Amino acid sequence: MFRSNVPPGDLPDGWRSKQLRDVAVIHGGGRLGLTKADYVQQGVKAYSAAGPDGYVVQQEGVEPSIILSSIGARCGKSFLTDGAWATLANTQVITPDRSVSEASYLIALLDNESYWNRSGSAQPFIKPSDVKGAWVPLPPLHEQRRIAEVLRSVDDAIAIERQCWAQSTKVRASLLQEHFHMGDWANDLPLPEGWQLSLLDSVAVRGSGHTPNKKVPEYWDGGIRWVSLQDTKRLDQVYIADTSQQISALGIDNSSAVLHPDGVVVISRDATVGRSAITIGQMAVSQHFIAYRCGPKLDNHYLYYWLQRMKPVFERIGAGSTIKTIGLPFFKGLRIALPPIEVQTEVAGVMLDVDLGIMACEKAIASLSGTKASLMSDLLSGRVRVPA
Repeated sequence: MFRSNVPPGDLPDGWRSKQLRDVAVIHGGGRLGLTKADYVQQGVKAYSAAGPDGYVVQQEGVEPSIILSSIGARCGKSFLTDGAWATLANTQVITPDRSVSEASYLIALLDNESYWNRSGSAQPFIKPSDVKGAWVPLPPLHEQRRIAEVLRSVDDAIAIERQCWAQSTKVRASLLQEHFHMGDWANDLPLPEGWQLSLLDSVAVRGSGHTPNKKVPEYWDGGIRWVSLQDTKRLDQVYIADTSQQISALGIDNSSAVLHPDGVVVISRDATVGRSAITIGQMAVSQHFIAYRCGPKLDNHYLYYWLQRMKPVFERIGAGSTIKTIGLPFFKGLRIALPPIEVQTEVAGVMLDVDLGIMACEKAIASLSGTKASLMSDLLSGRVRVPA
């Protein structure tokens, strides 16, 4: 992709290499002297270096413009205005000359931190002169608009998936709160009819694991999946099917590691305490995890979602200056409120459907984002031309 301080080369026929000052009016933001103290509940959309994060009474402009964050954590991020707008300090306002440049095309190029020539380290910033002197590849106006339309269609699809994801996560949180008791009995509140309060250890077999000696190569890479703290990102996704490391049968025989059966519910009690998952296939775990094998009175998916509901409790209990940890005495005394098994299965099934929907949204967002990145690389360079 392009860099702001390097003139574009090898452009297609009909494209030109221009500096931003030649195709837009540029000036520093904050002309009205506004600060966040001037924010109101409703009004004109205000752009700070963090983006559109409030409203003000006064209007600075209404024409389509690009607000560039020119200093701080979001330095290099751009925002396209919609309707009336105003700006705070630490921004640059780029208003395209609509006879030669299209705002929706320019932002596709400018909204890229790697494009900008930034100065500073602890507090990165973009010099006003570097904004004005930034080089842009400029197709004919009609082609700019078509490129923007193509990219906008992908953005619209991503927005739909993100909206679906946001709504589904709200539903998930509501269902967790409605169907899973998180220590309510501590306040002597009655449980629903047909529910029972049980020690978790009385309805599930609690197991743990160990780390084989890392100095013995024969104990490792033996095909037995082994859940460790390196697998943190794989947790809280309902299931865990793969692990970062594997151990061998010899490693299990010569340590306190245990080969747990398929479908156990593992939970981290160290570092990122409270993260959990259901194993797919036989696995071992490190000493930083507990593995629960559910008995006939406890559905393993229900246990997983109850542990998800309990995460705030685990995070409060986790202690330690170097590494958070929850001691085994806590888990030995841990109690769970259980409805009848058929209710557990039904509720867990609803939760699983919601989670699978969330994961589908996340997969779609990732796929569409990759598609957009590829399109931007092709369309903004002219390697792929859009029809007139």
